[in-house]
Amino acid sequence: MENAIRISIVSMLFPLVAFGASFERDLYFGILNDPDVTRLQEFLRDQGVYTGPVTGNFFTMTQEGVKRFQERESIKPAFGYFGPKTRARANAPSLTVASADASAQSREALIASLAARIQALQEELLKLQKPVGAEEAVSPISPTVPSTPAEGNPVGVSAGTSDNAPVPFSGLRITGNETRIFPDFVTTPLKLGEFTIYNGSTTEISLIRFEVDIIDGMDSFQNRSKKVYILLRDGVAFSDLEISKTSFTFHSKDPTVLSVPHSARLGLPYSRSIKQGETKTVSVWIELFEFVRGGTLEIKQADILMVPPADITGLFDFLLTK
Repeated sequence: MENAIRISIVSMLFPLVAFGASFERDLYFGILNDPDVTRLQEFLRDQGVYTGPVTGNFFTMTQEGVKRFQERESIKPAFGYFGPKTRARANAPSLTVASADASAQSREALIASLAARIQALQEELLKLQKPVGAEEAVSPISPTVPSTPAEGNPVGVSAGTSDNAPVPFSGLRITGNETRIFPDFVTTPLKLGEFTIYNGSTTEISLIRFEVDIIDGMDSFQNRSKKVYILLRDGVAFSDLEISKTSFTFHSKDPTVLSVPHSARLGLPYSRSIKQGETKTVSVWIELFEFVRGGTLEIKQADILMVPPADITGLFDFLLTK
């Protein structure tokens, strides 16, 4: 054990030289205890854009480091997602060595980190050398380099969920089921319903897109081959901020003839982040919609694209009928 500790100290004082990055998969917020995240943090530190701990946990400090790297390298969008564009730039030979300023900052951070680790190992070494029955108090040799003050919890991450410690990860809860009657006259925009999103996980989640199934069983020749727009708004009123506006064209054939509704999948963009414990309310609207004599129209959530991936509980399901 004592020899192993001495070897650890020597390996820290004489670290291996890295000959370049080689990232082969996407990395994103919420990944825990991952060796590729560890290499990413070391790479960002060497580039002078990350000063946090090297833990293998991808949380806010790591995400901010990726953002700074993306901004510096003119990679858009700079969202902190380590995807194909960012990986390609990180793997470029010209980035295997950071600039002089970045290297200096990296060395300072590395020295401070090594000093703290050396002190901890020295304490373990002295405990092993202590005779049986000796007092517990030991005065280890203090490193000559002052340690770096510990940072507080990153924004959006509660105590115990920083880059320093792994945390359990749950997911999102979606609620919103409504049945409405088709209006007796043309109403545009027409509200389809509203739903709530609750982030019950311990991390911030970035939503990208809602996948919905549009099930058309309407008796409405006016809406056959009709192009409409489906809107998401940040709130329950039409005056609330528009999040996205997506076009959709109804099928040309009347589904009531064969009593088989038309079904289509549509993606509704939702570029918003939801913090831990936060609840958001979203309303769904349809524009340029014509008169309907009877039948049904259903808008039903099928999936959610988000970063990081999370379990989903519940869904929204809006039904118009007459």
